[in-house]
Amino acid sequence: MEQVRALLAEERLSKLLANQRAIVEKIADLHSGAIAHGHSDGFLITFDSTHAALHCAIELQRAFAPLTRSATKVPISLRVGLHSGFVIGEHENLYGRNIVLGARIACHARGGEIIVSAKVREYTHTDPGFAFIPRGEHHFKGLHGEHELFAVEWRQQAAPVV
Repeated sequence: MEQVRALLAEERLSKLLANQRAIVEKIADLHSGAIAHGHSDGFLITFDSTHAALHCAIELQRAFAPLTRSATKVPISLRVGLHSGFVIGEHENLYGRNIVLGARIACHARGGEIIVSAKVREYTHTDPGFAFIPRGEHHFKGLHGEHELFAVEWRQQAAPVV
């Protein structure tokens, strides 16, 4: 009986991850983003515009927030980290300092948060639709120096009119 339960749980998880990927792909595509790499429930998405990346992150959080608060027993809570900069490589073979920094920032986020680097804030702070909350300077493994981070207040921001 335990094997049957484990199999059903694995099947449900597989379907949940497939549904999550479909939602992420659709929202990223709406903001001209491309999934460069995806593993399990994590994604590396690239954008030509920092504004587009931040709008996408906010829309992703809004899309998954009702699922997190629903009566389901398995909460879905996204951790989003954003950094802006040039990368080395193409498509699925991206690497370099900016890729590492983006991944470290994402790991620093808690469920339901969008954490961004000072570069992302610098490129987007003139947009009155974005609100940034300082999170201090952080040192990340494998990267020199301190990196200033900001949380993005996405819950209070007005939803875009489409």
